[in-house]
Formats: sequence, structure tokens, C-alpha cells
Amino acid sequence: MLTQTEILKKAQNKYKTYLKSKIYNQNIFPLEIRGNMKVPENDYDKATSLFQIIYKESKFNKKYGYTLLLSDSRKIKISKLFFETEIDYLKYLSKEKEVNQFIEKMNILRKELNISNILLEKNLSKILKWDSEFTEQLSKTIKFLLENPNSGLYPRELPIDIPTKFIEKNLSAITYFLNEFTVLSDIDNKYQKLGLIDKDFLIYIRSFYEFNIFDTNNNSAKSKIINLNPSSFSTFLPNAKRIFVIENKTTFFTFPLKKNDICLYSGGFSILSFKNKNLINSKNLYYFGDIDEHGLAILSLFREIYPNAKSIFMDIMTLKNNLIFSSQKGTPYQGKIYNLTAEEIKIFEYIRKEKIILEQEKIPLDYIIKNIENL
Repeated sequence: MLTQTEILKKAQNKYKTYLKSKIYNQNIFPLEIRGNMKVPENDYDKATSLFQIIYKESKFNKKYGYTLLLSDSRKIKISKLFFETEIDYLKYLSKEKEVNQFIEKMNILRKELNISNILLEKNLSKILKWDSEFTEQLSKTIKFLLENPNSGLYPRELPIDIPTKFIEKNLSAITYFLNEFTVLSDIDNKYQKLGLIDKDFLIYIRSFYEFNIFDTNNNSAKSKIINLNPSSFSTFLPNAKRIFVIENKTTFFTFPLKKNDICLYSGGFSILSFKNKNLINSKNLYYFGDIDEHGLAILSLFREIYPNAKSIFMDIMTLKNNLIFSSQKGTPYQGKIYNLTAEEIKIFEYIRKEKIILEQEKIPLDYIIKNIENL
């Protein structure tokens, strides 16, 4: 006779067949579970004991699960075991939530990508592992890349609502799934294969004083602005008392510097690619970003590299004093926030609730000049 363990295993083995039926909108119920239904001929007590275990977990007893058809007068011989309805089957496997999520993800893929049933079936195991948020972000990315096969954009510049680093973090999944819809070029570069630009991140350094610059022929020139790649920046010795890290380019060029000041700019999250042990030892390292969820997220991640960093103009007072320049177009940050002070957490929660953003370039220069004197 079938044991309870065997029934469960056989029911689980039919799960992918069931999911395929959802893809193709087919009804497979009642769903029969086949196996050895014979009872021990010479041991009535043993047969009764085995039957009672099976009966206990059946729909007769639990109001859901498998149904038993009995075929002898003693009512212990099973002629057929089956799941009468979809609800019976899913409740028995505790899969109701997972199936609802699978249907939601399937609908997202159909809406965004008009995906075929064949592709859904082929990628069934992958789709099961995704959550709905990832499925939507992946679908939007694939859709954009299909509609703009040679966009010439950087991975973080796509005009769609996805996390800043989504493409970098999920490049293999994006490449694989995009290749299901179109033939990708044989270019070796992983970003150019998607029609994107693979940029070598640079950090820009602006000083109150001029730098001496030498080319490969040892010709010299002077400039208040230089740029370095991550490797060169790692050994850069900042001859400065105050170091300001700026999120946006416009503010980088207009930020008021005094003697022995420098400011750094790489653009949003790109700053996290630049590590320099000399900055870790600085007592006057300041981060100035937008007052929005992403600006405070960058600050949080920046402190993982530079725990000594202090924020400026990213507080409630700055927001209130410049509220006229704010807007309600903030994009929610998807990750977790760490390394913020109590004051910074307070403003993060406030702007998340109010869906507000104050871009740093909107803060008047007079306000910055006046308040930077207090540092």
C-alpha cells in the first residue's frame, strides 16, 4: 500500500506539470496519484494501521487534500487516490502563495514582453526563483534593450525605473534572457553586446590651487581640475585640509573652495568605485549629495568605505530653508540603509513619506557660501 511519504513525493513530482498547465491554461483536475494500492492480505491490523495514516491526511478528514475511493466492505482497500480540485492540491502542498506569485510574474512577462508560452515553459525554474519586483525590473530592462538595440547609453543611464546598479548586478540574467528574444552580437565586451557603453569610471578633482600636469613627453601644464581612474586615485595624496565629495557635476564646478580645499566628483554611485586610504585618515572629509533617497543611500554606502565621512547640506534645516526649490519626483531606493546618523535617518524617513527631493544644484550658492563657514 502507498505510504503517506510516497503520496507526498508523487504529488510533488507532478508540481511542474501543474505549473505548465497554468502556462497553457489547461485543467488537469482531477489529478490522480498512481501507485501500489494493495493492502497486506494476511495482516488486517497492519492494513488498518496504514490506511488510518493515509485517511488522516485525506480530504475526508482535513477538508482538503487527496480524495480516496474505497473498494471493499471493510473500507480499508483503496481503489483510487486523486486530488479532486486545484485548491485541494495546492493546500496539500502548501503552494498557494507560490502559485499566486508565479501567475503574477507570468502576467508581468506577458504584459511587458509578450512572452510566448514556450519561453515561459523553458524558463519555468528560473521564474519560480524570482520575486515579482525583480521580474518587473528585468522585463523593463529587456523591453528597453529590444526597442533600443544600440542605445549607446551607460548601464546606469537607462530611462526606466530600475535600481541604479541593476544591470551590473544582473548582467548574466539580462544577457541570457535578452538572447531568448533576439540574436546578440559576438562582441566580447559584455556591455557593448547589449548596445550599451562600458565606461572606465573617472573621478574629477578640483582644487583651489592649480595642479602641475605632465604628459607622456614630460611636457607640463597647470589646471585646477584633473581626472584619475580608480587605480591612480588609490595612490593620490590630497594636499588639502578639507575634502568635499560632490554628487552632481554642476555643483562640483560651482562649489566654493577656499585655500587648502579640494572637491571630488564621479557621479552618483560611481564614487564607490574609488578607494583611497589617505581619505580614510582625513578628519575633514565631507559628503554632499541630493536630499533624496538615493543621495542618502550613496552616503550610507560611502561610509562603508570612509566611516569618517560627514554629511553637509543633507539635513532637515537645509530642506526647510530651501523647500521652495524642492520637487516631488523622487524615485524610491530599493536597498537597505545603514551607516546614517539619527538626523540623517530622520530626513530619510521624512522624504520617503512625503516623496520629496531637493537636488543639490537647486540649493542657492549664497546659502552654501554662508553656511560652509561653520565647518
